[in-house]
Amino acid sequence: MTETGSNKTGAGTDELNLFVQLEIPWISVKKERARLLRSAQKNTSVHGFRKGKAPIKILAGMYEKELREHLAEGLIRKAVVTEAQQRAREGSFELASGPYLRRWELRERRPLRVEAEFERFPDFDLQSYDGIQVPVLHREVTDADVDQQLERLRYQHASLRNVDARPVRQGDLAAVHIASMEGGQAVSGSGMQLTLHVGQGAQPQLEQAVTGLAIGDVFEYESGRPPGEAAESEPTRYRGRVLGIQQVELPELDDDLALDVGHGLTTLEELKGRIRQELRQHLSEQLTREAVSELRTLLSSLHPMPLPKRYLKERVQHFQKQLAASNGDKQPPTMDAVKVVERIVRSDLVLDRIAKLENLSVSEESINEGVRAYAQREKLTEQEARARLEASGGLESSVADNLRNQALGIILERAKMVTYVPRPNAEAEAREQPDQGEEASVADEAAADTAEGSPDRDGDA
Repeated sequence: MTETGSNKTGAGTDELNLFVQLEIPWISVKKERARLLRSAQKNTSVHGFRKGKAPIKILAGMYEKELREHLAEGLIRKAVVTEAQQRAREGSFELASGPYLRRWELRERRPLRVEAEFERFPDFDLQSYDGIQVPVLHREVTDADVDQQLERLRYQHASLRNVDARPVRQGDLAAVHIASMEGGQAVSGSGMQLTLHVGQGAQPQLEQAVTGLAIGDVFEYESGRPPGEAAESEPTRYRGRVLGIQQVELPELDDDLALDVGHGLTTLEELKGRIRQELRQHLSEQLTREAVSELRTLLSSLHPMPLPKRYLKERVQHFQKQLAASNGDKQPPTMDAVKVVERIVRSDLVLDRIAKLENLSVSEESINEGVRAYAQREKLTEQEARARLEASGGLESSVADNLRNQALGIILERAKMVTYVPRPNAEAEAREQPDQGEEASVADEAAADTAEGSPDRDGDA
């Protein structure tokens, strides 16, 4: 057995775990140790010996701990992963994470005994996905929506006129300099200059403080406490000065506005028609995103399978980091991260099964297009981009996402969209009900999509 270099193996499995027992022949261990020691010998200086000439026996004593670590990370990990992948193929299941080395024992001239654990995804019975009823909120583009966009266009094409003879009023742009205060004095280095659109509500305390003031006037105001700050903490106080006032002069709602907007538009009615068309397109895309979100929720609830704990914990941590990064300084949406990630993982597993059942595939040209886009974005050659994506798992992840999107498209084509109109008091009633934590809202799902992007299934497996 040891002369051939083959491994003695054993394995056990339950719904969420795979246990691997392995014996690596001494000859394989000996060869790997010798390779590691020769590599160390080339770069190690030992007192009394020229560089690269220290005896292997001395190095073996010096680097015993490092040798064990390298054996665990190299030879052992490779052996248990290979064995686990073979077991997964034979059992037609998919590994989720691992390996987690439970025990390994190294003795001179003895086979290296290893016990390792992997997590696996559970098997489940795929429920019918033909004719799923997907609830979609009924909405349509209204004249008020068009008017709102017209008002935004007026502001985009507005002109500004400096005003010196009157105080600040609603709708003006006010240039101010502010500095935080402490003990009645401005804090050194805290000053900043900004332009404020008075009446827009972006900084209500500051807007209220400058309204009615003239150029050169000094003012003080308090800001509200940052979200999440203790109620007993003191709000920050600021002192400022008005530096300038500009009056915003909006263009009339007429054909001249359409000409200013461009795109070949010549009349106000043509402009309104274009705005309505764009709003309908955006609404259609939004409704599709919401339908996909609802569909993922339904697929998850139809398949209430258990999920591997370590894998789920890693995914939740990754999700929370991505969510914090995507929100910046803004408060993150209120959601139960574990439930959101559970829904994403369960629906991914279901979509993967459907993609196989429907014999879906991704063309090589589609993969190449993705590689070219990545290469252009990162300023790499296509060869460099492909190598980086393959090494990071990004290429495999991209293919998996493509297949899931195809599967979602098939389900949506066969689904029955059930439109509904919310009750007038539905929002108020929802606020009065305690949060049961059953499912995250569509807004939470959107935030999850933004943060999570296209998550891979983590782990060496």
